[in-house]
Amino acid sequence: MSRKQTPLRPYFEKMPEIGKALREGEVRRSQANVELVREQEEIIAKEVLRVKNAGIPAEKIHQRGGMTIYDRLEYLVDEGSWNPLHTL
Repeated sequence: MSRKQTPLRPYFEKMPEIGKALREGEVRRSQANVELVREQEEIIAKEVLRVKNAGIPAEKIHQRGGMTIYDRLEYLVDEGSWNPLHTL
């Protein structure tokens, strides 16, 4: 029993837009939240860097002919398709 799949692309191309653009006042009111999120992102980025640099230095591992876990992840995973836990 084979059924033909209905293509959804035309449906989504014709779909009306949902919602509306933010008004200037809404953008201004949310600016403080945007800054708080940026601060948290900076904290997380610093912590990720600290964790990446923990243990045996990467240069020493490379001199031995080895790869760090982050080298392996870069080699195996498509760029932008994976994020470590708690870094989204």
